[in-house]
Amino acid sequence: KKQKTGNDNAKATKKCRDVESSDEAIEEILEKDEQGQTIRKVNMPKKAKHRMRAHINPMNEISIGLPKDPTYSQWHLHFPSFFDIAENNQDKIVVNTGKFTVDYSKPSAESLAALKGKDLGKRPTIIDIGCGYGGLMFELTHHFPNDMIIGQEIRDKVANFVAKKANALRINSQMKECLNVGVVRTNTMKTLHNYFEKESVSKIFICFADPHFKKVNHRRRIINQ
Repeated sequence: KKQKTGNDNAKATKKCRDVESSDEAIEEILEKDEQGQTIRKVNMPKKAKHRMRAHINPMNEISIGLPKDPTYSQWHLHFPSFFDIAENNQDKIVVNTGKFTVDYSKPSAESLAALKGKDLGKRPTIIDIGCGYGGLMFELTHHFPNDMIIGQEIRDKVANFVAKKANALRINSQMKECLNVGVVRTNTMKTLHNYFEKESVSKIFICFADPHFKKVNHRRRIINQ
C-alpha cells in the first residue's frame, strides 16, 4: 500500500490500492466540499488497460457461469440502489468474469435477503447487446434514469472496464449518477433466455453487430438479415 497525506489544510488525501496485480491501481481521493464535508472520489479506469482482440467466437462451448433461469440472475448485485442495498453494496463490482465473479448457485431472492435488501419488482428492461466499452449505455442513463440498463459483452476485459467505470461514476457523483447501469459477461447468442423472462424487456440495442464480413463467418453474426 502507498499512502500520501498532507497537513490538515490539504485539499485532498490520496491512497493507492493495488486491487488487481495485473491491472491498474484504484486511486482514492478524499476531498472537502464547500460545507467542509469529506467526499470520496476515485480515478476512472483506463481503456488502454482493458484492450483485447475484437472477436470472440460465439460458437464455442459455454465456459462462463450462468443462472439456470431468470430467478437466479442476481440483478441486485449489479444495481444495489434499486434494491435498497446499503452503501452501494460496499462498492463491490460484479461482472461474471474471473476477477469480478457472480455466484449463480442460489436464487436471487435468497441472496438479496442475505444482504438485507428489498425486491421492489424492478428488473433490467433495456439491453445493450455487445456493449463494448459502454458508450451507448452511459449516454442512455441520462435519458432513462428510472430504467435498469444492462450491457452484455463476451470479452472479459472489456466488460470489466464497463463495470469499473460505472462504479467510479457512482462514487464520484456521491451516488447520484449511473446507478442504473450494469454489465454482465455472457454469450448472448446462447444465453439470453437464462437472464430474462418472456416479454420483460422494452428495448434492445444491437450496435455494430455484424463484424464478420466473410460469408463463411456469417453464422457467427447475431443478426443475419
